[in-house]
This record gives sequence, structure tokens and C-alpha cells, in this order.
Amino acid sequence: MPAEAFFKNRDVLDAQLSPSGTQLALTTAAGVKRVALAVVELAPGGKAVRVAHFIDVDVVEFSWVNNNRLTTVRLKVEQIQLVSGVGHVGLGRIGLQGA
Repeated sequence: MPAEAFFKNRDVLDAQLSPSGTQLALTTAAGVKRVALAVVELAPGGKAVRVAHFIDVDVVEFSWVNNNRLTTVRLKVEQIQLVSGVGHVGLGRIGLQGA
């Protein structure tokens, strides 16, 4: 096994059911370099859709507002100008289709 395998992000970092239990929101780095937020429809034949993905920010924490809206509670930025180290930037709302 290559050494990189020990240091890459896990495919799924966090998951939460929607209030109705029909959708699953999850943070994932599967297939991308940054941690993104995706929603999976749990009905048979349901699709997975990436709803928040950034080129320079990881989605760290999120929560459901209602069945059609998610809020990103915390995003992780690796480099912020004028600030050394890791920083966090805040709240963004994500509406799902039909919201």
C-alpha cells in the first residue's frame, strides 16, 4: 500500500439524515482533493449530488435547516492571507432543488 493512502481524507467524514429521513447529507473527499458536501436521495434509484464544493476550502461541519436546506456551519481554509496557520470561515446556506 502506498504511503499516500495513509494520509488522504476518508471517503465519508460525516453524515446526517434530513428531518424527513428521505435524504442523507455527507461530507466526502471521494474523487476530489477537497472535502465537499453531498446529498443522497435514499429512495430506490436516488441520486447523489454534490451541493457544496470549493477549490480551496473543506466543508468541516454542516446541519439541516429543514428538508430542503442545509447550512455549512464551519469551513476549513488551509491558507488565509494575513493570518498564519489554519483558519475557519463561517456560515453559508445551501438550498436544495425545489427549495
